[in-house]
Amino acid sequence: ATSLFLQGDYVNALWLLEQDLQATKVKFGEEHASTAAVYGQIGLVFGNMGELDRALQMNEKALKIRLVTLGEQHPDTASYYNNIRTQL
Repeated sequence: ATSLFLQGDYVNALWLLEQDLQATKVKFGEEHASTAAVYGQIGLVFGNMGELDRALQMNEKALKIRLVTLGEQHPDTASYYNNIRTQL
């Protein structure tokens, strides 16, 4: 998905990330750092597609998981706050 994203092929990158999200949820569950990472990647793609509402929704899901799994003070949690800030 990263290669497709870098090539600007957002539709196919999004499709792959959605497949990855489903597999990650099955393997690790909803409340796992890996699931949060995929939500964040999907948010990035939506943001680059100009779908800011959807991007914000994905990044909020990622942040919620990070807060539960890593806590407020973790650097990864801060990066999700930044992602949300840039989409407002």
